[in-house]
Amino acid sequence: MITRGHLIGQIIDEFVAVGEQAKLRSSLTLNDLPVYCENFFRDVINITEGWNLVNLNEKRQNEPGLDLSDEAKKVAVQVTNTRTSEKINHTLQKITEDQAKKHKRFIVFVIGGRQKTYDAVNSELAEKYSFDIAEDIWDTHTIAKKAVSLPIERLQSLHELVRKEMARVKVELQIPNEDGEYATSGYTQWEPILKPKAGSGNHFNDWLIADRITPADPQHLQASLALFASQLAALPRITREFLVMLYERCDPDRNGRFRTCPALVLPKVQRTYLGDDLQGELDILVDAGLVALALPEDESDRDSPAEIGLIVPGKCPELKSDFHRYVVEKGLSFRTVVGGLDLSGF
Repeated sequence: MITRGHLIGQIIDEFVAVGEQAKLRSSLTLNDLPVYCENFFRDVINITEGWNLVNLNEKRQNEPGLDLSDEAKKVAVQVTNTRTSEKINHTLQKITEDQAKKHKRFIVFVIGGRQKTYDAVNSELAEKYSFDIAEDIWDTHTIAKKAVSLPIERLQSLHELVRKEMARVKVELQIPNEDGEYATSGYTQWEPILKPKAGSGNHFNDWLIADRITPADPQHLQASLALFASQLAALPRITREFLVMLYERCDPDRNGRFRTCPALVLPKVQRTYLGDDLQGELDILVDAGLVALALPEDESDRDSPAEIGLIVPGKCPELKSDFHRYVVEKGLSFRTVVGGLDLSGF
């Protein structure tokens, strides 16, 4: 059972990490904050306080002095990476007459941690807006302290938010190197598209002839190999590996719902596959035309179980019916051919 202490500990650890990252940005005078970060801390504060802050910058670019507002609670928040007294003064100076009418409390939330003292804060401005230096300058430590006394439901909501979103917040706060490149790039979050190898079909036809089988039409065979290779390359790697396991565990001689291709009993796959998204993998493969599902049509058909058929695409019937047997008899590996996209042995 996950305890309150465990949840609070993880929340504090993440806040400490992002606070240090924010301090580093500030030391390099990188004080701008992405709207994503503003929205993250908006949601954090809403959970801890029970408020309904909205991001003013989503309605109006760079709302003067303020970022977040809950007019019903009459509270407004400036989210910043700068912790100086000058920043506090600047925020208070930018408050408009309209904002002052709508809000009774103004808070400055410093991501990187507040200073120990704020002696240089303009006392007249602070008094004008009832701004309490001790109570109205927040940071991640403030939120961590509030988390300790939250009801368990709200604590769990805060933990879930931090768990799901903090990685993105850290990415948004990353500092580019001297070449303007970031340690984490959206371009690197995608699997590379691999280039498959497709054979000419000559080896496959030679094997058919040696087995006293009429060879395949060379044009259809080569086109089918190229199509098969390209469709395999378009799959996510994990899905290709799932398909490999289907080939390795299939029954090529099964006389079930499929007559011309290897097949597996679907209930058996459901019991032996230990991943968490069997249906997702099958959906991708069905959409790619690389497997087909044969399900019982009615109650009278229940004696024959649902099956997964392994399909080789294209217009070459010889490749469709003998792909599996060729790989096995030639001593090739499905992990190389299907998983590694290497059909050069054909």
